[in-house]
Amino acid sequence: TFWVWLEAILDLIKKHILPLWIDGYVMGFVSKEKERILLKDKTPGTFLLRFSESNLGGITFTWVDQLENGEVTFHSVEPYNKGRLAALPFADILRDYKVIMADNVPENPLKYLYPDIPKDKAFGKHYSCQPNEGWAPFLYLPLLESSFKAKRQLKEFGERKKGAANVFLPHFYSVDLA
Repeated sequence: TFWVWLEAILDLIKKHILPLWIDGYVMGFVSKEKERILLKDKTPGTFLLRFSESNLGGITFTWVDQLENGEVTFHSVEPYNKGRLAALPFADILRDYKVIMADNVPENPLKYLYPDIPKDKAFGKHYSCQPNEGWAPFLYLPLLESSFKAKRQLKEFGERKKGAANVFLPHFYSVDLA
């Protein structure tokens, strides 16, 4: 029911994203349709944070991109829930999120928090540590395609980057490439 969904969202806010919520960085209660309307005319890399409509107590982010032919595309990640956010703060996920681009180079597609706030300006004070403070680097790969293709990409990435990093898949599988 609606009340169960709302209670799960309130629990998520209270336990995992309260500072981001207080700062006004979580758009929150926005439909997928409204999200696309808001993002369609924005600079590629602009993203927003909203609560999942279908995943109980989940928060997701979507960013806008533009193809070479000018076509606007939207990319969303599978919602993060309190179980996943207990392992890694959401601000750190946003800072370190990466996708493998066409040229096989990991890149963070998240540049500006809607409407146009540079990501690090918005979330910098919420990062739990700076990337080179002794923490193992993580690479985030969205599993938006088939598992077979993702595993193949992961294997190819590991062969190129022997010993380089740990890989964290949004479905919460961690693979050590060392």
